[in-house]
Amino acid sequence: MRANGDKEPRRFTVLADPKNQVPEQSSSRCGFTLIELLVAIGVIGILVALLLPAVQRSRESARRVDCQNRLKQIGLALHNYHSSFQLFPPGGVHLTTKRPGTVPEGDELTDGRAPWTVLILPYVDEQPRYDRFNMESTFSTRYDLRSQTPEPNLTEQYRPMPKYQCPTDLNSFNGATHSNYAACQGGGTPEDAAEQTTGPVPRLFYDNGMFFHNSGLSVGDITDGTTQTILVGETKYVGTPRSFESTGAWWTWAAAVRSHDFLASLFNISATVDPINFPQNGEYTEEDVIQNQGVFQGANHGGQQRVYGSWHPGGAMFLLADGSVRFLNENMNVQVYRSLGTRADGLPQGGF
Repeated sequence: MRANGDKEPRRFTVLADPKNQVPEQSSSRCGFTLIELLVAIGVIGILVALLLPAVQRSRESARRVDCQNRLKQIGLALHNYHSSFQLFPPGGVHLTTKRPGTVPEGDELTDGRAPWTVLILPYVDEQPRYDRFNMESTFSTRYDLRSQTPEPNLTEQYRPMPKYQCPTDLNSFNGATHSNYAACQGGGTPEDAAEQTTGPVPRLFYDNGMFFHNSGLSVGDITDGTTQTILVGETKYVGTPRSFESTGAWWTWAAAVRSHDFLASLFNISATVDPINFPQNGEYTEEDVIQNQGVFQGANHGGQQRVYGSWHPGGAMFLLADGSVRFLNENMNVQVYRSLGTRADGLPQGGF
């Protein structure tokens, strides 16, 4: 009961403010849409495309420095040998009685002796390896011509020598037996050769450089100047078990000079005749060399003694007689290049 006069208490209705209403929660979304994923992959691909060449250049730069250092060590070894004997080592010792630098004659299975690469072993910290060779005995020229090569030379010639391999060369894997460094027998045009073999594609033998069979030259014989005379250069024109699989006509870092009437050959010795990276003036192409990772059966591989080249882009490394190492561009003037292989032609005037 309410007393008279009492008023009815007010009733208030609380209206919900639409602004304060809690919205319904939408379901959460995880991952990427297909478009976002494709965009991300595209961005990553662009970054890889931009960074990969830089990484490859950096690696090649490091390998190039390593190659340069290996050539410098060979240069030190040659000069230390010179200090001991007052002469540089011969390009290769051979029993032929013909004038040094001409086409050697004799028995191709028995008359080859130690090459320059073996003779300098004590000076590249390989004295134990040197001591295992018999310097009075036969050295083989190629794998297929080893039947008359006795021990211990046979075993030691076919053991690897990594110090003579360029790290850029794809052939320079563990166990490879070739060398990427060839001593220089001379240079010039084919007509400047001391002698050529007979046959459809003659092999050229020079005596105007520093290393040929039975050579015995000193710094005093370099009248062109030591800064303008090549001692050793890079080569990728090597024979490997892969490239001569069916014939076995491959050679090692320790191959001897080969005598023969028209197939006489020099191994790990070359000349500045054909332009750098241009074997036999294009008689077989760089594509052939790349495919076979060197010279190969079916090609006139006697051309390895008249061309230099490397797996470095654009040219090759060369050791000069003063002990310095220079990278020579494959497009350099061919006359200047040829003159650098000779020791006494009075060229190039004014240097490089």
